[in-house]
Amino acid sequence: MSDSSTPSTIDLTDFTVWDATNVLEYATSHFAAIWIACDQSHVPPMPAYKASFVQHLQWEADPMGAMLLPCPVVTGQVEGDPLLNQILAVRVHIQHLSDALASMLEEKIQMATMAALTMSQLEGPMGELEEALSNSC
Repeated sequence: MSDSSTPSTIDLTDFTVWDATNVLEYATSHFAAIWIACDQSHVPPMPAYKASFVQHLQWEADPMGAMLLPCPVVTGQVEGDPLLNQILAVRVHIQHLSDALASMLEEKIQMATMAALTMSQLEGPMGELEEALSNSC
């Protein structure tokens, strides 16, 4: 009689570069299909839409890259207690993903800060340009 109450586990050490390639190929083809459908639409896409689509693709690639990083080593497992071992493994993997996400968010915050600084530096020249244009009319 098999013990069906024991949850199955996935051994991520068998996850190969070939598997990652298949995942990325699927994601790429999915986005390509969306792009083609939007491109064939009767509504012409604006440049801002195309830019946001590309930006979304880059955002999707960042988490995908974080997920494809080598998994952390799970230590402290207990012999004969599969449930506790799964809980320990989940805890280690969540911490690993949390660290990767925190790093990515920190990078995005730095980029947003630089963008805000650039925009604030452009306010003066834009005001002068606006004033010059209104005076020339």
